[in-house]
Amino acid sequence: MREKTKKVLWVVLVVVGVAVVAVALAWIPFLVPQHQTQLETSSKLLTGLAIAVGLIVAWRRSVAAEKSAEASLQSAQASLKSSEVAEMSAKAAQTNAETALKTAQVSAQTQESERFIEATRMLGDKNLRVRIGGIYTLESLARYSEDEKQQVAVFEVLCAFIREARPLAEPDGGEDTLEMSQDVKVAIEAIRRRERVPGEHIDLSNIDLRGGDLGKTNLQGAILKGTNLQGAILKGTNLKGANLQQANLQQANLQQANLQQANLCKADLQGADLLGANLKKASPWEANLQQANLMCANLQDANLWEANLEQASLLGANLEQASLQATNLKEADLKDVHLQGASLYGANLEGTKLKGARLKGAKSLTQSQLDSATGDHTTTLPEGLEYPADWPELGPTFGVVSLQSGG
Repeated sequence: MREKTKKVLWVVLVVVGVAVVAVALAWIPFLVPQHQTQLETSSKLLTGLAIAVGLIVAWRRSVAAEKSAEASLQSAQASLKSSEVAEMSAKAAQTNAETALKTAQVSAQTQESERFIEATRMLGDKNLRVRIGGIYTLESLARYSEDEKQQVAVFEVLCAFIREARPLAEPDGGEDTLEMSQDVKVAIEAIRRRERVPGEHIDLSNIDLRGGDLGKTNLQGAILKGTNLQGAILKGTNLKGANLQQANLQQANLQQANLQQANLCKADLQGADLLGANLKKASPWEANLQQANLMCANLQDANLWEANLEQASLLGANLEQASLQATNLKEADLKDVHLQGASLYGANLEGTKLKGARLKGAKSLTQSQLDSATGDHTTTLPEGLEYPADWPELGPTFGVVSLQSGG
């Protein structure tokens, strides 16, 4: 409506302009004095025509500008509609993609579940090869599955398989098989190769794993309660927080193993090799560590209450803040051991080798305990205690002898 009104106004303006020019031209002969020249008359005529032409040109430009603005508006509206259509198409494509992804995920989960069920069934097959195939299938599922619950379930099944295949020998003299079958070895290797996931539950309790190789395996928090690991290889194994209560670890290789906060209550570690092992805050109370090798081991804050360390080697070990109450250290080698802050209340130190041991700051150590041990003046003692008379004096005396022999 506005556009039509503007056009009408411009037409009226042009008509009026032309009419004014025409009237002016008509009246010029009467208004112009006789003495003016014909040149002046022509000039005024041309000026009027120029005004008329200018009005016509301005009108045409105005009309063209309006048409251009209208075209631009229509183009913008078309672009907006196209943008809305494109946005709707993008949303539709995204919805389709999400639907396809969910469908693919459901399909993948269904396939994983079917493979899991089939592999579990294979573990019970009489054929050894079929059982081994089932183990590898389960390991593959755990390795490539993004579902942590699925991974946890896989290794729970494998642990159950090992527990069923390797029960402890009957105390009445039943069958006692030391050699592991091939499928059990494959299952153990699968556990060794796995990557630990949160919430996993490695339960290998009350089974026979004598001589088994679990070296450098991550068994953090694992349950090995009552398991027979006699002679097993656990070198460099992570057993942090593991439950090894009443486990049989006689002659086991635990060199540089991580046993921090492990429960070793009443475990049998007789003759075990714990060279450089980390037992910080571990609990081997009432454990049997007779003749065990604990050289350079870290037993800081460990609870060794009533443990048996008779003839054990603890050369260079760290026993700071350890609890050695009522511990049997008879004839044990504690040379160069750190015992600052350790509690030795009621500990048996008969024949214990304390040469170079750092006892300064040790708690509840009595003179009678010290007198029953062996050592020399390189041992540092707590305040209030004296070196036993039979402990040799070192230092200045030997220095004099050395000088005399050299002179």
